[in-house]
Amino acid sequence: MRGYRIGILLSAALLLAFTVAVATNLRRAGATCRCYGRTAAPSGRHHVWRNAFLVGCAIAGALTPAGPVRPGEAVLTVAGGLLTGVLVVMTDDLRFLLGASRRT
Repeated sequence: MRGYRIGILLSAALLLAFTVAVATNLRRAGATCRCYGRTAAPSGRHHVWRNAFLVGCAIAGALTPAGPVRPGEAVLTVAGGLLTGVLVVMTDDLRFLLGASRRT
């Protein structure tokens, strides 16, 4: 197993532990999520789903075969990763803008 795969799998394990911590935190009344900074928003199932998505991304990265880097594919991958990263970090803000916080 190559060194980068070990690092990716370790990050998946850390994300999984973080997901378990958020799920445990959901059982406590009035708990807030400080995952990406200070917020008054209560923890929700969407935090668990977000973290599970990140665990899946890490596992997919570990299973991806290594090969030569092609510039066009690298640019597309970096752009997709940046967009996904912004969407993941801004999950709570997007839910607020789309009105999901009023329905839950």
